[in-house]
Parts: sequence; C-alpha cells; structure tokens
Amino acid sequence: MVLAGTTNSTDAVVAAGALIPGDAVTCLGSTLVLKIIGQDPIAAPRYGVYSHRFGTRWLIGGASNSGGAVLRRYFDDGEIRRLSATLDPDRPIGLDYYPLPAPSERFPTHDPALPPRLGPRPADDGRFLQGLLEGIARIETAGYRCLHRLGAPPPNRVLTTGGGAENAGWSEIRKRYLGGSGRTGPAPGGGLWSGNHRPDGRYSRLRRGKLLHHFYIEHGLVSLWHSHAASCICR
Repeated sequence: MVLAGTTNSTDAVVAAGALIPGDAVTCLGSTLVLKIIGQDPIAAPRYGVYSHRFGTRWLIGGASNSGGAVLRRYFDDGEIRRLSATLDPDRPIGLDYYPLPAPSERFPTHDPALPPRLGPRPADDGRFLQGLLEGIARIETAGYRCLHRLGAPPPNRVLTTGGGAENAGWSEIRKRYLGGSGRTGPAPGGGLWSGNHRPDGRYSRLRRGKLLHHFYIEHGLVSLWHSHAASCICR
C-alpha cells in the first residue's frame, strides 16, 4: 500500500478537478491561497511564490495572510450570512481596504511589516463587509497577475474551494475583479469532492468532510485528500 500526503491547498486543487495548464484554484479559507497549473516551476521568494510538483506538471502559487480570518474579527457566521444578502456586487463600495488580521503579508507582496488597511469604516455593517470582500478580491486579482508576470499561464478558469466558495455575492464580486464574464456554479470536477469512485466509473455520494481516495493514474497522481466544496468562475 502506498499512501501520499500533501498540503491542504494542494488537496483542494485535486478535489476541485484542476488538471490542465491554466486551471487555477483559489482557496478561500482563513487565508487566501492561489494555485495555478503550469508546465514549469517558478520560485520567487521576493513575492512569496513557490511551486509543487503535480504529476507531470507544476502547481505555482502563493498564500496571502488575507482571508476569512479577517472577516471573523468583525462578524460571526450568522452575521456574514445575513449581511451577505445585502451585497450589491455591481456597485463597488470604493473603500481602498487591504484586509489583514495583523501587520505582515506573504503574497503577492512579501512584506513582514505591511500594515492592514481597514479604514474608514462605514456605519452600515453591510457596506463594511462588502468593502472587506472587495479588498480580498483585489488581492486575489493582484496575485494571479503576479503569477502571470513571473511566467505562469493566465487563468483559463478559476475554481474555488473553502468556506468562501459558498458565498454567491462574494463570487460575483470576485468575478468582476478577475474579469470573468462567464458562469459561476458547481465546479466541473464536483464529483471529485462529493463522492468516491466506483468500479462502474460513477461516483457515490459521501458526507462532506469524509476522507476520499481517488487515483489519477492517467496524470501520474495518487492522492488522499479531504473533500472540499467547490465552485467555478470561468472566463
């Protein structure tokens, strides 16, 4: 028996169904992690960029300190769900936020002293939440531009995993910043995170969070990973 382990963000790439160069995965968890599949590795510590072997190709990416941990400093899950109903993705708030939980950023700029930028705060909590989500979306967009500038392919599609993938309003905000004019919805590889492969080639449903096994023999991958919810933003 051969068991292979990897990082949770690499797990997410496999679980989301990313396979070919240009497939990108954004992990919207407590931090913001970007990965894109490329033909060649890229290492740029100045920008917090690194690469992991992925079958015959490479996963190129970086991890920002921004993400859900910043949201949790101000709102609990129930408040985020309630306030998300008030989001208006087509009308930007216009606040120049750089949401960080504390001074220090890793990617797309590596700066241990970079301070958060979280003011001014509107009196309306819904507008404040939208300003935070727009700030994180700008960091995501800057991250993919940084990777492309360093030699990674531009994203053909951006798959999303983590708790933030379930927020439809945030997906629309991100699509506007990323320039995607296509659909949002379940990732094309959704079966990879929602079930395990059966001998007849179909998938049987499993509880979210249960360990899944899948073998990517064709792509040279043998992986063990946790299931992830996934959505897609396509150009």
